[in-house]
Amino acid sequence: MSTTKLRAAGLTSLNQVAALHFLHRAPAAMGVLAEHLGITTAAITGIADAMESLGLLTRIRSTRDRRIIRLTLTEAGHQLAKDTPAHAHH
Repeated sequence: MSTTKLRAAGLTSLNQVAALHFLHRAPAAMGVLAEHLGITTAAITGIADAMESLGLLTRIRSTRDRRIIRLTLTEAGHQLAKDTPAHAHH
């Protein structure tokens, strides 16, 4: 699939696409994802907000430390990641 599929799903930035493919491998804490992408946690919050509103991910707050929020893809998020190779956004 191509960039068209990603845009049709509502993903409009390279960081959203990179987050999609990173989270397809395994859920991750927001801070870990921010570090991996080289962006701020504030920027990850915006990415997570957008992707959550599209039904692509959910947030899970840690029961041991409520400051930690893990992001996990929904079934729709995993399907989109499978349908769009990681290099499709280049």
